[in-house]
Amino acid sequence: TSSDGVSTPTLNSVSLLYAINAPPAFNPDYPSTAAGGAVATQVTDAADANWGKIKIDYAVLDPDTDSGSVTPGFVNPSFEYRLNSSDAWHAIGSSYLTAQSTGLKPVLTGSYTTYTTYWDARGLIPSQYSATAQVRVTANDNEVIYNLGYATTSATTLDTTPPTTSLFRINGGSS
Repeated sequence: TSSDGVSTPTLNSVSLLYAINAPPAFNPDYPSTAAGGAVATQVTDAADANWGKIKIDYAVLDPDTDSGSVTPGFVNPSFEYRLNSSDAWHAIGSSYLTAQSTGLKPVLTGSYTTYTTYWDARGLIPSQYSATAQVRVTANDNEVIYNLGYATTSATTLDTTPPTTSLFRINGGSS
C-alpha cells in the first residue's frame, strides 16, 4: 500500500475452478406414471416385522456419476418428513431409519437403481396422525455444485397414535 496512491496492486497467483455436474435424478415414473420417483406407505400388516413403520421406496440415478470427482458411482441419500404440505420439512435422523439408509448407495448413469428403507416414525414423532404426510428423499452426489436431487412422495397416511382398548365388564346377575 502506498500513502501517495501511486502504487499499483499486483496479483501473484490466480486459481479458477470450473465445475460441471448434473444433479442426481429420480425416476419421474416410479413407482407409477408421473409418481415422482418416491413412494411412502405405512406397513399395516401386524405380522410384518416392520409393522407400523413407513416404507420408503425410491429410484435414483446420477447422469454423470462416472465422471464424478468426490464419490463417483455413489450418492448419499437423506430423508425428511412433513405432516402436511404447509409444514416445514423435518430431518429424519439415521437412528430412526433402517441401518445404512443414509450411507453411500451405488448408482448408474443410464438406468435407475431402486432402494427401500424403513422409517420408525413412531419412535421419532409418537402420537401423531396425518392423512397428508409426505416424505422427501434427497440424493447428494457430493460434488461442489448441482449436487442435490429431490423426490417428494404424494400425501400418505401416517398414524403413530397408540391403539386404545376398552374394558367391558359383564354382570351376569339379575336386574
